[in-house]
Amino acid sequence: MKDLKRLKDGRYFAFVGYTKTGSNQQHKFLFGRDESAAYQRVALVRSLWNHSASIAREMGEAPIWDEVGLGIAIEIASGQTTIAVDLDAGELADVAVGILADWQSVVPGVRLTLRNKATEEEGGRLRRQEAEKYISIGRELLESGGSHTLHEAIRAYVAAVRKNLFYLITDKSRLTDWGQVKIDQIEFCADHLPDVRLATVNKLAKITALLEVIAARPFKKSPGGKPTDTPIRKSYAMAVVKEFRVFLNWLHDSDEFQWEKPRDYAVKPVRVKQIAEKTGPVRVPTYKLPELITLW
Repeated sequence: MKDLKRLKDGRYFAFVGYTKTGSNQQHKFLFGRDESAAYQRVALVRSLWNHSASIAREMGEAPIWDEVGLGIAIEIASGQTTIAVDLDAGELADVAVGILADWQSVVPGVRLTLRNKATEEEGGRLRRQEAEKYISIGRELLESGGSHTLHEAIRAYVAAVRKNLFYLITDKSRLTDWGQVKIDQIEFCADHLPDVRLATVNKLAKITALLEVIAARPFKKSPGGKPTDTPIRKSYAMAVVKEFRVFLNWLHDSDEFQWEKPRDYAVKPVRVKQIAEKTGPVRVPTYKLPELITLW
């Protein structure tokens, strides 16, 4: 480094940063007589100065050495690798530990500790407690899929279909017949599938279980929306199963929902339930002799 110079007694020194606002006089650091160590130390001191200057700028002030940063820099320049730091954060022990951690990130290879061990222990405990809280919240969000449910996702899918130009007529005034069929089919799923959390649909077996509800051919509704005792046709059940898989593809690509297809996901055949129709015995028509003569 060009700014690293040497005194007559062999010690290396450099001027780094300012201790007074508006002053042209930089602080002089002495780094010892070992050239290699001096270069390492001045690099760390410069990192501390840059951090101090950033703190000052954030506060709207001219770049100046932070008191804590300067104290650490002086110790590093003298060759210290473990430094006890004085930090006054009042009764906020966790804040003191946080400030120390911020400075620690600037000087890798140097160990910073708080001089007040009680504050350090209490602050560490509070920060661990806070970290565990956020970890717990994060884990809960991951496990809950952000608390989104299947029916929420279906409603969002319906809204997406209604906005998709592919499913609108030319003047965009209404859905095409096919667009309406898609919505009817996926809303049929919402009517018959449980409103589970998306995060629980994390295995192929869970998806298959949902599809089997449709494959069992649940009862259809009347045109007025009232339930009937008539199961849906086999062909309709197959069409609904297919539409639900289209919905899963959309859900996987959606930015709104934190859900992805399970690693074991695969499109496998779903057996639709066969339901025997109550047709009754087949009656063969019979004719009397005069009727046969007439027919002939």
